Amino acid sequence: MRFSYQRDIIYNSIYGVNTHPTATDVFNMVRPQIENISLGTVYRNLSQLMQEQMIHEVNIQGVSHFDGNMDPHQHLFCKKCKTIFDCNIHNNWNVGNLSDVLDFSIQNIDIILSGLCQK
Repeated sequence: MRFSYQRDIIYNSIYGVNTHPTATDVFNMVRPQIENISLGTVYRNLSQLMQEQMIHEVNIQGVSHFDGNMDPHQHLFCKKCKTIFDCNIHNNWNVGNLSDVLDFSIQNIDIILSGLCQK
């Protein structure tokens, strides 16, 4: 992927926060730096960043949120305040055994736990 000034700013805006912004949130975050950017441009760049595996999409209740933390982790979602938190749960998933038993090539595991946060 060749360098793009807009994509670089979009990537840094997502990578630099742990709030899991939506595309509209990203648009509002980068607008002060790129006044003439469109929401469509943000969507196209988010798609390219996901294809390059530089960001991850987290879909919660039908809404796409974007995460710059590419380390393996899970998410906690508060049903009341709608906040998404990163969570590192150490588990003993044996993906190799699951793949053999299911005859399925597992490429990704997404775990989203929902409930109520302490707020």
